[in-house]
Amino acid sequence: MKKSIIYVSIAILIGILIYQFVYNRTVPLVPINPNPSDTLSFDKSGGFIALRSGEFDARQNYKIAFQFKTANDGLIMTMGGSTVIAPASPYIIVYIQGGILRFIHNGPSGGVALLSSPNVILNNRWHDVAIDKSNNSFSMKIDGVESKYTTVTDPIQNSPIYIGNRPTKEDFPIGTGFIGCLKGITFNDKTNLSYDTIGKVSKSCL
Repeated sequence: MKKSIIYVSIAILIGILIYQFVYNRTVPLVPINPNPSDTLSFDKSGGFIALRSGEFDARQNYKIAFQFKTANDGLIMTMGGSTVIAPASPYIIVYIQGGILRFIHNGPSGGVALLSSPNVILNNRWHDVAIDKSNNSFSMKIDGVESKYTTVTDPIQNSPIYIGNRPTKEDFPIGTGFIGCLKGITFNDKTNLSYDTIGKVSKSCL
């Protein structure tokens, strides 16, 4: 009986290897209840992760860190409401548009911090990102290159933060979800986060 199980397992493994060799493809990833700090893969199906309200406190100083690789524009993460309907609701958003990584913090009273990457980053290679708010100073470091912005802005009240996409995005500057890979996501250096997965988010990266 044990030998039969071993033979079947070997046959399945050989079948997978033949499939990969003949079609030059990998077996599709199976969604596995991922953690935001894992290596995650997002595709055009629009799946995303929703961190529950209170997991990320943006009312005072905060830190966001992650790594990503992609060849497409798209929404990486967002927290808060509308960005274009006046008066705009407070929000934080990180997204790629025109090949440039952009971060916006818009406070309730209209104070806005805007930071952008100096170069196009759609090369499907891993990039390190660290965003930091300290009082009225904002910084975004990408692969060790730092840009800074100083403005008076109000704190943003706690609300869910969405990673990879969001339930509604018609009022945001980028209308497509993230397609690519994210890993090492932390908020205020916290990795043990409460979250929900909506749609397909795969644990690994092609």
